[in-house]
Amino acid sequence: MLVQKGLMALLCGLLVVLFNVTSCSDERKRPIGFHRLGPIQRYMSDMVEVPDHRLVVRYDSQGFSSMSTQCSRDLNPLSKKEVAGRQVYSCDLCGSQFSLDGQPVSGPAHTALPYYSLHIDAPSVGAAKDTLYVRVGDEVSAQWRLLVPGEAG
Repeated sequence: MLVQKGLMALLCGLLVVLFNVTSCSDERKRPIGFHRLGPIQRYMSDMVEVPDHRLVVRYDSQGFSSMSTQCSRDLNPLSKKEVAGRQVYSCDLCGSQFSLDGQPVSGPAHTALPYYSLHIDAPSVGAAKDTLYVRVGDEVSAQWRLLVPGEAG
């Protein structure tokens, strides 16, 4: 085991030097990019799963939030399951489980699922009016919300 860890450290060092890799963590991150989710009206309910983008969009009295539904350990898509009488997001690859708010419950993953910023009519991507976009990779806190124009109060 000690030899294996030493080899992993050596390999990590080589990756940093040769390919400018910034980290050799076993936790992975998605690349940054805007993704069109669609008309904002489609997301004005408590929780909408967006499997094509591996996200869940939530809407509450404070606004919109978006959480990844990809395992923070291996980027495998998560599926919602009932385990011991409660709903969790589960990774079929590594066995990690996350609460519905993204906190790790069990398994090898120890990093919470990331939340990403949302945008309406994002001018940088030539967005259509009243269209919701997520900026995957642009992580925000779980408390961050996109306020809906005309509903701030």
